[in-house]
Amino acid sequence: MSTQNTIDTGIRLDSIVDPKLVDMSSIDDETRYKIFDYLWSQKRISSRDIGISPSLANKIKNKKVRISDSVLEKLLQHLTLEEFTRLTGKHIIEKVEPHTVVQVLKAALADLALRHIAIDIVLREVGAEIYEYPRMYRVTEEDIEKFKKILSEKARRTDNATYTGL
Repeated sequence: MSTQNTIDTGIRLDSIVDPKLVDMSSIDDETRYKIFDYLWSQKRISSRDIGISPSLANKIKNKKVRISDSVLEKLLQHLTLEEFTRLTGKHIIEKVEPHTVVQVLKAALADLALRHIAIDIVLREVGAEIYEYPRMYRVTEEDIEKFKKILSEKARRTDNATYTGL
């Protein structure tokens, strides 16, 4: 396996895109045409490869019709992850359960190589939020209850002061 086709995590960039992981609504028309043009001219796919008629392919090529989600899905099946990212500027993110994230982080803590990868990703993606985090305070239910208690005590003192002052 060549190193240029992998990320340090072992993800192969020459893997084919799984259209189920792509939010089709986030891909604008211009990007759809760019994907079609790339596949048509660079990878030399045919209308038969995509499963559309030659006349529809010609209309798409001349931007006479919009590329539907179903046609886009067929186009994506001919792209590698690297090509998809290059053409769309987006990364395909697979949704995971929270317990999976915890398992991965625990593995990263135990393995020095994984730890560096995890730290790099976290700092690159959410570094600004991490640096702001110490300046924030998360309000808990306990905090709210204490605040209510203080307000009610102040209200009682204010009421008593008002009545005794008359």
